[in-house]
Amino acid sequence: MKIELSVLALQWSTHQTEAHSMEFEDDALAKAVFFLSTTETRSKLYRLLQYGSKFAKWALIQLWKLDTIPANESISTTDGETQSKQDSQTTEWKTKALKSLDRAELVFGDARRFFRFFQFLQMADMFRHVREPVRAVRVLRRLRILCFFFFYLTENYVVFYTRVLSTSPRVPLIRKLRRSCNGFWLLSILLAFPLDHMLRRGTMLSTVKKLLDLPVASVGFSGQRVNDGLFGALGLVSAQIGLYARYLDVMTKFQKHHLKQLSAMPDVA
Repeated sequence: MKIELSVLALQWSTHQTEAHSMEFEDDALAKAVFFLSTTETRSKLYRLLQYGSKFAKWALIQLWKLDTIPANESISTTDGETQSKQDSQTTEWKTKALKSLDRAELVFGDARRFFRFFQFLQMADMFRHVREPVRAVRVLRRLRILCFFFFYLTENYVVFYTRVLSTSPRVPLIRKLRRSCNGFWLLSILLAFPLDHMLRRGTMLSTVKKLLDLPVASVGFSGQRVNDGLFGALGLVSAQIGLYARYLDVMTKFQKHHLKQLSAMPDVA
């Protein structure tokens, strides 16, 4: 009798554990909250929305051929006036759509920068705690952390001047600071390749992302104007890869967190 009760209790406990596991795995809201709970995830999401807005704006300009639309001319005939009004209304809502995408690009770009405010302090703390046994790896890691330190610090200056002091982005000082930001970013990408090779941590997705980020950082560092479509497409694909890789990493942590919760459940039997 005792053996039968023990078997029934064990089966009930297993059933409850499986039920909790299925409920937890199917909880999309819990996964979404866990995924968006970190600053890094939100920053990657905002980058996707930023470059998505940029690329969509360029694509619509090419589709609608707004740069080839002539200015409205006064036409004396009634049909001509009606056609002119219709063209004017069409151009107006298209312009509003493009301005909305332009604002979205600026908003999500600023959101990323504000989320990274004072993050240079974190880089300074990381620099102090580098304890790699191999000297070459230790030097490369410290150099890369220094690149991010100056990147975030310079970016904070740009945000402060342009958003708080309302300094024009076209001021030579702001242009130099932005070029410096992209220069530090470019150097950090280049340092990542030998580090990944030495630590054997590079994946195909991370390598492709770095290769896509290289031209974006190079263009920003050079200060030259390039095709917005190409620039937006590179940034958009890189942002998608970064967000997907982040999702895989967070979901792995989510599963581990879930298993810890299950192991901590009391045995009610």
